Amino acid sequence: MRFGATGRVTFAFRGRHAGGTIKTISIGTYPETSLKSAREEASKIRAAFQRGEPPELVTNALRAKHRRKDITLDEVVEEYAARTAPLRKIWQPSPKGRSDARRRIDNVFGKLLCKPVTELRLEDYVEAMRTHVPRQSHTKDKASGQVSRARAYLSPVLDWASGRKQFHKIGAGRTERLDLPDLHDTHDPAADDPTITKVRTVLLDERELSAVLPLLVFPAPDCLRMSTPTQLDLRPIAMRFLLLTAARLDEMVQMRWRDVSFVSDIWHKPQIKTTRGAARGQSLPLSRAAIELLKSLPGYGRATPDDLVFPNSRGGTLGNWQRINAAIARESGTSGWHRHDLRRSAATLMEVLEVAPSTIEAILGHRRPEMSENVSASYRHYAQAGARILKNRPNVQKVALDTLADELARLEAMTPQDFE
Repeated sequence: MRFGATGRVTFAFRGRHAGGTIKTISIGTYPETSLKSAREEASKIRAAFQRGEPPELVTNALRAKHRRKDITLDEVVEEYAARTAPLRKIWQPSPKGRSDARRRIDNVFGKLLCKPVTELRLEDYVEAMRTHVPRQSHTKDKASGQVSRARAYLSPVLDWASGRKQFHKIGAGRTERLDLPDLHDTHDPAADDPTITKVRTVLLDERELSAVLPLLVFPAPDCLRMSTPTQLDLRPIAMRFLLLTAARLDEMVQMRWRDVSFVSDIWHKPQIKTTRGAARGQSLPLSRAAIELLKSLPGYGRATPDDLVFPNSRGGTLGNWQRINAAIARESGTSGWHRHDLRRSAATLMEVLEVAPSTIEAILGHRRPEMSENVSASYRHYAQAGARILKNRPNVQKVALDTLADELARLEAMTPQDFE
């Protein structure tokens, strides 16, 4: 087993041929080739060497096996999923088994999965997309939206297997490339549906934020009429925390007390969502308001380091966000917004408050700040030391989040008459 500098893992057999020479024969790349199958191939090669078969014949036979024509679309998808799951959350299996990407592919292209992938034509994929019918009538996505998502997830799978586009470099794609059609040559049905947009643009304006903020408290307001006792319902105050930090919902839901340093006022996120590359963490400075909010929670000072900061009434992760979202919208007289719009509204407010775009990007965790400045890859190794030198200098992210908190406090104090 060989480990490359880029993280690529390959299997190879190295042994002495019956003629006396030492030969090395490549077997395959992990995870396309499992450890078990690599051992089986190594045993066959060893036996062939002992019989005196020419190494060239052994190598050609092995390559012919990798080029088998009966490999199914399902097998190719599984190969790609095994390779991509550590890097992309959308490909990571859920507690129920399948990943979100795999579930969407199965729903639209399920009839094609058992067929040899090299025999599938572009027309076969188009027919599967054209005839797709949603399995659940109450699903929030239309048929065109479901097809568009499945197409978007399957396209890189076929590109990877074919060694196209971002996978064109040797080692980036499948070891044995396949001649497969390009799904980018098919029509995206969502392009003809005006109700489906690729970018969500909903924001809460000043009047809406002024109406919503008084409800984002703990204990939860009685007017929301939730089945969970108000003293145990942390969802409203958790939504306020989302506004104060511009964090993602899943980051906040998985937040544990060990992740917060009340000495340096920093939230250390072990892993944040990334669009490419390996998973990475984020150290987010917290505003004064965010720290005060955390200290007001029932778990502060009493919970163990491994306990969730925002647990449900049974100590597990918070859920049923649709219901609490609808109740807050009802009582505030607002509509059409989603809890993720709180993050978007916080980012927009910081932009209006003239916070530098690079600082907003860093707070959102979309990418490292140095990425937008076009600096060298070694920059982080040198710049890390700077955090230990001038500790009393203000952190630009903390200053930005403090400014955001002050603006939210101003909006919360406003009355409807102030907007007239």
